[in-house]
Amino acid sequence: MATELSTTPRDEESLEPVLDAIETNAGKRPGCVVADKGYLTERGVAKTRGQWDLVCAAFNLRRLFRLQAAPT
Repeated sequence: MATELSTTPRDEESLEPVLDAIETNAGKRPGCVVADKGYLTERGVAKTRGQWDLVCAAFNLRRLFRLQAAPT
């Protein structure tokens, strides 16, 4: 494995060297990578809040349909 920490505001260029190190250490690149930019924005919070609202609405609707379909 490999880890890298950067304090620069835009560190996208740090990802490729980390993937190269993982490939060197593990013999192949990972199929999935989780990375973040390390900062919080109002736009990001609003987008996440909107997505969470959709998840909650879907969960509650599914629950309501299951309750209606349950034998009484």
